[in-house]
Amino acid sequence: MVGTNTFNLAVGLFAFLVTLVTALSGNVFLVSLERAVCAFLLFFLLAYLIRWLAALITRQAAEKTGTPHQIDLVTPHESTGEPAERTDDPAEGFSPLVAPRIERTDEPTHPINIANTIRRFTDD
Repeated sequence: MVGTNTFNLAVGLFAFLVTLVTALSGNVFLVSLERAVCAFLLFFLLAYLIRWLAALITRQAAEKTGTPHQIDLVTPHESTGEPAERTDDPAEGFSPLVAPRIERTDEPTHPINIANTIRRFTDD
């Protein structure tokens, strides 16, 4: 089967909580609790059916495509412990970035502009 019993518990608990919350609005607590337990058991068992169908479908799909369930991975044998030498010289194609220098120009600020700016900030 696909998955674990945790999936069954999660589905059952979700059904339990939803049923309990919705049943509390129109029933006594014990009746709501009884219905929630029934919903938990029903959905817990339905989750087994869902898992079994998922395993059946994936098994049939794997048989049709012919893909194996296990993969054997083998690392290649390393004859030498040194990396292969590069044929191109990386120093030939490298040129450092030379960014143009940006110079700051300070324009003189007129006192009238400063006074107008302060007036705008202080006005509400």
